[in-house]
Amino acid sequence: MADERHNLYLVDGSWIIFRAFHVLPPLTNSRGLPTGATYGFVRMLVKLLKDTRPTHIAVVFDSPKKTFRDDLFESYKANREAAPSDLLAQIPYIHRSVEAFRIKSIMTDGVEADDVIGTLAVHAARERFNTVIVTGDKDFMQLAGPNITLWDTMRDRRVGVREVRERFGVEPRALVDIMALMGDTIDNVKGVPGIGEKTASALIQHFGGLEGLFAGLDRLEETKIRGAKKFAGLIAEHRADVELARKLVRIETDVPLELRPEDLAWPGLDTKAAAELLRELELRARRSAFKRASCRASWTRSKARRALRSISMRAPMAPRC
Repeated sequence: MADERHNLYLVDGSWIIFRAFHVLPPLTNSRGLPTGATYGFVRMLVKLLKDTRPTHIAVVFDSPKKTFRDDLFESYKANREAAPSDLLAQIPYIHRSVEAFRIKSIMTDGVEADDVIGTLAVHAARERFNTVIVTGDKDFMQLAGPNITLWDTMRDRRVGVREVRERFGVEPRALVDIMALMGDTIDNVKGVPGIGEKTASALIQHFGGLEGLFAGLDRLEETKIRGAKKFAGLIAEHRADVELARKLVRIETDVPLELRPEDLAWPGLDTKAAAELLRELELRARRSAFKRASCRASWTRSKARRALRSISMRAPMAPRC
């Protein structure tokens, strides 16, 4: 049983990388190496470690291999473009930054990061960890619970059970049905044409779930939703798509993993490796705590926290023209 004071931060690494790459300007160092996504990722890690003082933490990345969702739906995520070369060039440095901060990096062959995070989060919550999923991906809202919250560090926005109820009018577990009706254009998941978040939420609120909705299509006009009769026909027509979508959007919470939440304890950062990486990338710290401390076995979390408090990341070179 985990100590109640233990907190576990599960970082959606793939989401953070893409968000940093597309939000920040295309920065480079003096050798022409793209550094914008790396800078954004490292800055996020520094802020997270300074502000939260985690006892346990992991960064989870997507596996490039096929998953069960690809087997269920051949066109899953087929509309996504290949990652730009400027981003691909930064991936090794991002992985090095995680290693330098001595944070556990997880990539499981054939399993999406969402399912790894979902499994670890649910298991940790059962063991009374206070679990925070660091992401801006709304799909994770389905996991919100008494011991599981979401934190979008780039917007400093936190989401828990209360926020889900206020936005959708349902419990987090019912979000899967709402998402199935809506579909997901980003992942090429088909839902019911014309049904967005507001209508899907109203339908699930009224019928309690997809089974109740399918059974009550002849009573859809009772919901007072504009165009209810039309939606009844569309839902019947696209029922198979909705049932498939529910399987695709549901985050799995029981995938086999070698790691357990207690294996993700954070021992503190490797100051030497972190300083070398920042120097190589020309990412500067206003006051270099890294230079004042060496990497050694006796490095404790309390020392790491004192070092992190003195770090304030500054941007690298100006954006390319």
